[in-house]
Amino acid sequence: MTPLTHPRKSPRAKLGGRRWWWPAGFFVACLAIAVALAAAMPAWAGQDAQAATDHLGAQGGRRLALLVGVGSFADPAFTSLSYAHNDVAAMQKWLTSPEGGGFRKRDVTVLLDGQATRAAIMGQAQRLAEQTGPEDLVLLYFSTHGFLTTEQVAGVVCYDTRSTGHLDSSGSPIVFRDQSLTRDDLYHFLAGLPAQRRAVIVDICHGGQLAGEKTPAEANTTGGERVQASGNPMRTTLVLASCLGSERSWESRELESSIFTHYILEGLKKFHGDLVAAFNLAREETERQSKCEKGICQTPYLVRQPPDRGLSLAPPRREG
Repeated sequence: MTPLTHPRKSPRAKLGGRRWWWPAGFFVACLAIAVALAAAMPAWAGQDAQAATDHLGAQGGRRLALLVGVGSFADPAFTSLSYAHNDVAAMQKWLTSPEGGGFRKRDVTVLLDGQATRAAIMGQAQRLAEQTGPEDLVLLYFSTHGFLTTEQVAGVVCYDTRSTGHLDSSGSPIVFRDQSLTRDDLYHFLAGLPAQRRAVIVDICHGGQLAGEKTPAEANTTGGERVQASGNPMRTTLVLASCLGSERSWESRELESSIFTHYILEGLKKFHGDLVAAFNLAREETERQSKCEKGICQTPYLVRQPPDRGLSLAPPRREG
C-alpha cells in the first residue's frame, strides 16, 4: 500500500416554576432505587447485546476472522502507513456489530504492527484452521504493504519482513521470500482450511498478483474480476484485492483510511454483507476516488472459486 493525518455540548435546560417540598425519607428511598437501577442496567444491556450477537453467530455455523494491520515496520526500507490501524478498527467494528456482520467479539482476532510478525500471523491462521468445521466461515483481512520477491512472487509485508536492498519497477522494496507471506502461503492455508466458506481481503500494492492474477491483461478491467474452477465444489472462496498486480494501492487523507477498505465497508453496509455486491461498489468508487485524489487509476480485482458463487459475511436476515 502507498502511504500519504469536539464533541458538542448539550445545552442545559432551564428549570422553572413552583418549588415542591418532600419528606427527607422520600428522597433517600428514591436515591436507593436509582443506585440499584444504575448498577443493574449495564449488566442487562450487556447481556442482551451479547445474546443477540451470539444468536447471530450461531446461524449458518460460526464466523471467525483474522484482521492484520501493519503501519510501522521493523525494516526502515518500508515507509510507514498512516491508516492501517484505522482500516482494521473499521473492519472490526462492522464485523462485530449486531447490525453488521454479527461476529462474536471473541471470534475476531486482531494483529497490529509488532504483533503481526510472520510467525504470529501463521500461528493465528493455523489456530483458525484447527477451530473451524465445514459449516463455518473464515475471513482474512490485511492492510499493509504488498511486495514482490526476486522470483516475482507477490505477498504481504509483515512487521518483521526484510528487504533485499533492491527495488522493483514500481520503486517498492523487493523482499526475502521466507520472511513474508506469499501467494503460495495463502493458497496453501486455504487448501487445508476445513471451513467451506472462505474470504480474503487484501488492501496492499500488487494485490491482484496475490489474489491469483497471472498478468494484468487477464483481468477484466471493466468488471475487475476473474473466476477460477475450484477443486472442491462444496467450497466457496472469494479473494478481493485492492488493485491489479501492476498497480499500487492508495491511502486517502480525505477518507482517513485506505481507499479500497473504505468503500468495501460502504458496500458491506449497503448490501448486508454481500461480498460480490460490495466489491462491485468498491471497484467503481475506488477507481473514481483514486483518479480524483491521486490522478492514478487503482482497479480492484476479484477471484471467485467456483464461478458465479457469492458469499455473505452477515447472518441471514430475520423474518418479520
